[in-house]
Amino acid sequence: MSKRLDRKEVQELYERYWFQVRRRCLRILADEDRASDVAQEVFVKLLTRGDDFRREAEWMTWLYRVATNLCLNRLRNTQRRGDAWLKEVRKASCQLDSGPERLLLQRELIVALLDEFDKKTQQIVVYYFLDEMHQEEIGQLMGISRVSVNKRLQKFRVRVQKLVAGPEGDA
Repeated sequence: MSKRLDRKEVQELYERYWFQVRRRCLRILADEDRASDVAQEVFVKLLTRGDDFRREAEWMTWLYRVATNLCLNRLRNTQRRGDAWLKEVRKASCQLDSGPERLLLQRELIVALLDEFDKKTQQIVVYYFLDEMHQEEIGQLMGISRVSVNKRLQKFRVRVQKLVAGPEGDA
């Protein structure tokens, strides 16, 4: 049976890992205020649910996973976009050749599509596209094979291509 964390232990972990957790949240959310809010939420969860940590890995691994899940939940709750947004994405994707604008558009498209996939695929997509991790690393982190990671990424890519192509590209 795991022991409950006291406030002093949580404070020590907060001081040690705050910047890394916040940076993780910022990478996913791309918004300073939202990233800080979610990072705070991670440490509240540590205070209330830290006893769920099985001590089989490092604290940072647990915090990283909690931060990722909370960020995905936050995105899922705020990413309800309509057809007008999708039309703008299609139009912009045809107009942009490369550069930071296209990268931002790709990131927004990835984030917007996450809601259409299960939690495991969402994590894989974030690790691969936003964290730029290799498939092998993702598989090790998540306890699945590289082949499973690849299959989920392929399904995600197909869905993105269909959305960007639109109904006229489905012919």
